[in-house]
Amino acid sequence: MSETPDSVLPPAEERKCCKCCDPRYKNRPYCVRHYRFDQMRVNSKHRGKLVPSHEWLEANVPAGMVCPCCTRQMNWLVSDSRSTTISIQHDHDGGMRLICYSCNVRHASMPEDSFYALPPGMSKCKCCGEVKAQDEFFTTAGRRCRICNRDTFRAWEAASPGRDAARKAAWRASNPEKVAEINAARRARRKLQAELS
Repeated sequence: MSETPDSVLPPAEERKCCKCCDPRYKNRPYCVRHYRFDQMRVNSKHRGKLVPSHEWLEANVPAGMVCPCCTRQMNWLVSDSRSTTISIQHDHDGGMRLICYSCNVRHASMPEDSFYALPPGMSKCKCCGEVKAQDEFFTTAGRRCRICNRDTFRAWEAASPGRDAARKAAWRASNPEKVAEINAARRARRKLQAELS
């Protein structure tokens, strides 16, 4: 099969998705929506899961692209935001649903389909196993609550005394401007607290 030379093809802005009339995504034959559907189908096949049809995917996109679990606005491309990218969740009972990537990861970290039983705005700590409000978790600490994260750090600090102090001293030595800003903000905060009390 010979390739069509670029001079014969219509300009990029006129090229349409092979499934609908939307503009193509980059040099793919699909728009962003169908490109993501194709990714979900390929990933399902590679993982040995049930592969949904394009029709099933079209019919099950949540209204307004809002995640049914966390109510965040979802997007089609990882480049827009990985955590809110629409993804397919294969439930343990054999069902499938479209949810955001962040909820999909949280579902995977919990036994069976217990993720769906969590009240909105709550998460389960992977260390202590308690269900707590999401504001009791650091966003960068994975699925550990603030208390477990603090305890883990203190245990690490006790196991390697002086290591963190050396790291902090090295950072302070290489960032004197930031240290000055932090110290000035701390002094202003303490001054304000003293005036208020």
